[in-house]
Amino acid sequence: MKDAQDYTVTIGNFTSIKRSLDPDYGYIIFEKKRERRTLLFFLEDSSLFEFLERSGFLWQFYFDDCMGQDYLVMQCNAGKEEEVMASILAQGLPDDINYYLFKAKERAK
Repeated sequence: MKDAQDYTVTIGNFTSIKRSLDPDYGYIIFEKKRERRTLLFFLEDSSLFEFLERSGFLWQFYFDDCMGQDYLVMQCNAGKEEEVMASILAQGLPDDINYYLFKAKERAK
């Protein structure tokens, strides 16, 4: 995961992204079918990008060239996944962005 100042892109598919997730953290994965070869459609959605810029969360962009999909993977603290997702949804997402919520693995008490 990178911080908000690093706009590098990693090549990977959904399966490889899921395998790379640290189970101690929650994740929100945003997915969009690429309509044109452009750097990061998420930068075009200013509300989502502004949220990322001010949130302090770690995040990473991924391209899946085989499937023509772009992904934004955002890491959040365990137990805060739904709260963070609600904050993002309150700002609105374009209809063509899918999202997946992965909760952190629960620890034994």
